[in-house]
Amino acid sequence: MSEVLIIADDLTGALDSSVVFAERGLRTVVARRPADLAEALAAGAEVVAVNTGSREVPAETALALLDQVFEAAAAAKIPILFKKVDSRLKGHAAAETGRLARLSGRGTVVVAPALPSLGRVVRAGSLTGRGLPVPVDVAALFDGLPATIVVPDTACETDFAALTAWCTPETLFAGARSLAAALASHVAHSLLSPADGRVTRPPTLRLPMVMAVGSRDPITLEQLDRLTGRGDMAEIEAPDGRLPAEGWGDSALTLARMTQGGGGVDAAAAGAEFACRVCALVEARRPATLLACGGETADALLGRLGIGVLFPCGEAETGVPVSTVRLPGGRTLTLVTKSGGFGDPGTLLRLVEALQPVDKSSEDRLREDKGHG
Repeated sequence: MSEVLIIADDLTGALDSSVVFAERGLRTVVARRPADLAEALAAGAEVVAVNTGSREVPAETALALLDQVFEAAAAAKIPILFKKVDSRLKGHAAAETGRLARLSGRGTVVVAPALPSLGRVVRAGSLTGRGLPVPVDVAALFDGLPATIVVPDTACETDFAALTAWCTPETLFAGARSLAAALASHVAHSLLSPADGRVTRPPTLRLPMVMAVGSRDPITLEQLDRLTGRGDMAEIEAPDGRLPAEGWGDSALTLARMTQGGGGVDAAAAGAEFACRVCALVEARRPATLLACGGETADALLGRLGIGVLFPCGEAETGVPVSTVRLPGGRTLTLVTKSGGFGDPGTLLRLVEALQPVDKSSEDRLREDKGHG
């Protein structure tokens, strides 16, 4: 039986709020879209997350997607309901939380969007910190919901543990990764015992690896500056998403990065083109590991690859989830996702330096494919 349902408005949010449950030994699954939720629920995981993909769409569309999710999940009667919201309350955080409160009939909403690890805290009802030019009155933003609103002070990670006292079928939680982590510890303590033998270990990332970087966030660009120029890595630029069809070389480590092409192509079209061409690269390389940098990049790439369900298994670094996915045809792939604005200058470099030797099964498959060609 599923114990936790997480509803997020973007893929990276669905992953980084659910992977903290997987790290504590709980079986966890993520639906890439509402249409994939039935398959995710059928997996029998204790924790189910779904991405509505609604952060950038009009409010009416966002609420309709939420209705679709709740209709698919209502029969499961999952006791803990968590609305993942952005730690800067971007998107339709209040409207979506309000709709979910109405649909679920839960009388209390605990709103805790703080993320102290990134310098975002709530004190006296105000959300302040890094990336917030002015304080946000959280209670005022969520005013009008058909429930009692609780906005606790959350200035450090330990403040979130006390919020698990609200874990009842009458409570809707709305928050970011820090709240998810506290709930994960609470649920794991309640459900699991040492006798279960669920030992979690950091996931192993292996070569060959394809890195698809679609983000142009300054943080990602600084990370790429630290990474580029390696003699063991093939670097391919994709102006406006147009990755070349050949000339990729034979390196076990390949970096494909989207760049400005100067052609006036809008971001959505460039991203779709990039995802399409990276799929061809993945089919040719048959990597053991795929890294997708940028939430929109990851979502578009998974859509092109025909992947609707992901199984988070841990983190390569804090905030860098690792999942197992199954490609059409049955082959499994390790997927690493990183949001464009996450990490310090050395994040990508550390990921590459931690790669384990070539996965022989992938290497043999690639050799066989080339031989048959």
